[in-house]
Parts: sequence; C-alpha cells; structure tokens
Amino acid sequence: MASIGDQQEKISEARLEAIGKVLGTPDDEVLHSPIPIWLGGQADVIAFSKPRKGVSYVTTDLTGPPGESGCNYELMICARRRSNWHANLISQLAPYALENTIRSGDTMSIEPASPSGSKIVALLFHTFAEFTFLKQKCDLRLCVGITKRELEFKMREGTESLIARLKEESIYPYTDLSRNSVSFARVAKSKRNRS
Repeated sequence: MASIGDQQEKISEARLEAIGKVLGTPDDEVLHSPIPIWLGGQADVIAFSKPRKGVSYVTTDLTGPPGESGCNYELMICARRRSNWHANLISQLAPYALENTIRSGDTMSIEPASPSGSKIVALLFHTFAEFTFLKQKCDLRLCVGITKRELEFKMREGTESLIARLKEESIYPYTDLSRNSVSFARVAKSKRNRS
C-alpha cells in the first residue's frame, strides 16, 4: 500500500508536469516553506526561468485532487530577474488564498509589504493561463503589482482596460517594484476624441 508521502509525491509531480506544459521546464530549485502549508505554514514555490523573459514564481500547494482542495488555482508572480521578495510574497499569500477565493479581477492592498521607496501599493489578480491537473481545469492566477493611480484607473475603467495599458507599456506580466505609474493621458485623449 502506498504511503501518504508517496501519494503526495505523485500529486506534486502531476501538478508540476501540468504547470510545465504552460510555463516550460521548471528550475531545479524548489523554495520550500519550513512549515508545510497543511500544518499552518506557507506554500512551496517553484521558479520557471527563461532567458530575456525573467522568472515566473508559482505556488505548488493550492491545487489538489478534486474535492480535497479549496482552490482551483495556483498563485503566480513574475519578475524580470530572480527575487526573494516575489517568491516570499506568494508563499505568504497562499494560506489566505486557501481560505478565501481570489478571483481574476480582484485587488489586494500590499503597501505595508512593499519595499521602501516602491510605488507598488496593490496586487491585481488576473488569470494568466489554464492548466489541466488531475482531470480538472485550474488557473495560474497572476499577481501583478500596481500603483495607486493604476488601482484608481482599474476601479473606474475595469480590469481589462488596465491590463491592456500594462501590456502596451510592456509591464504585464511583471511586478516591477521600482517603476512609475503608466500614463493614462492617451486613454483620456482617446475618450475625448470619441465624444
């Protein structure tokens, strides 16, 4: 009879294979939480590095067999280079995500957690991609750091309008802690011209 550890290992391998179909081959290093999430700790995180495309960090503990997990998504955050801050943020956010559904389009204040001098005050959650894991559809729920002006714009104009602006400026899918707000002057001018 297979032990619980063996079953967990098979589930972990299946999850990693499913996410790998979307993000490619993971890095060898897994960032393990000292206390596992199921014992009240934080999530393990794996990195997916791509030359000239930065690093995607993904939690590996939120999804599970149907009926055994409260989540149908794993958290993801992207950085232009390796960053402990990014990996730690989603690891620490994972227990909250298990207890509270985070939907695409939701936002969350992270101003106290942002490094000194950063203009990033919130996370915008967005479905980056889907993956199939144990015959169920799951999401990679991207966390994108946004500024106060961008949060205000999202509240007025909606998630997809903000995502479009972030893509136009080559910010999406990255959380750049030291960047300034995108400009919304073109958006305002475009609206005036349509009136």
